[in-house]
Amino acid sequence: MSTEISHGASWKWAPSTSTRQEYLEKAIEWIVNSNKDRDIEIYMAIHQGDAEATGLWLHFQKVVNWIETLFPKYRREMKGLEWGRLYKEFSAKSYNPKELEEKVAALMSDKEVQNNKGVYEYLLSGGARKEKLNLRQFDDDEKRAAYEAQKGICPVCGGHFEYEEMEMRPRHRRRVARARSASREAVARGRATT
Repeated sequence: MSTEISHGASWKWAPSTSTRQEYLEKAIEWIVNSNKDRDIEIYMAIHQGDAEATGLWLHFQKVVNWIETLFPKYRREMKGLEWGRLYKEFSAKSYNPKELEEKVAALMSDKEVQNNKGVYEYLLSGGARKEKLNLRQFDDDEKRAAYEAQKGICPVCGGHFEYEEMEMRPRHRRRVARARSASREAVARGRATT
């Protein structure tokens, strides 16, 4: 491997380390899709007689190109993610980088997202891995305070519910605000056309 690999911009995707050996291990982790010592040792044993590491280098470049194509704006949360595993799992899917960037920006600024590093896997999974975001949850005191402030009235449907029947989610407030805004706009458009 060249010096450019160990000191180049491509290594912003691997955890911050200072040794070429650790960078090589990261590239091997990506190609074997594992960080287990045994899997890495097997790969190294198979390829120890190779005159060059072309296959390893090409795979590494494919992963980095894929990351930089989908997420052209680098954020520190991207460093050290399991990009090799994510590449193997999601590289066959089609994504719109512009849409991904909009969603990344929105999720990074969302105070309810407790794990910003999880944003990338969440988006690559099409939203299926919501647990990666570690969304903020209301504790019992916050739930009770919200219920009392709303006097048991659901802001979405307007119905009255007992405390035990209420579903309280932090994102609920935003959906309600968007729905009310859309409703006001629709009413305003209706008045303008009559």
